[in-house]
Amino acid sequence: MTYSFDSPVSGVGGFLNYDPNTPSGVMPSVFISVLGSDNSVLETYNIFVLAPIVTPDAEDAGAFRGILRPAKDIFAFVVSNQVVVLDDLAFTRPTAVPEPATATAVLLGIGLLAVRRRFMGPD
Repeated sequence: MTYSFDSPVSGVGGFLNYDPNTPSGVMPSVFISVLGSDNSVLETYNIFVLAPIVTPDAEDAGAFRGILRPAKDIFAFVVSNQVVVLDDLAFTRPTAVPEPATATAVLLGIGLLAVRRRFMGPD
């Protein structure tokens, strides 16, 4: 399954479940991957090995699995191998965080206005 995005995101995942039963001698594997703008693989993980979903005696159970990156560079999310079900696909785009210098200037301005009001009175 491949899910593509019109504009880049920084994180993507979904509620996954899979069939852990494989033919004898075959290593179970469920891969999640994220792709860049040129379809190159940015990250890939075998969640069966790294973060297995264990749902003993439960039907329609699963867990959220995904990938979060510091940069907004994900253009596609791929789930492959094994029999996989994905529900509630979620993705995130980072919000802008003010630079420290900008935050300092704003706080300094508010402080100066408070000092001015305290010693000079209201306008």
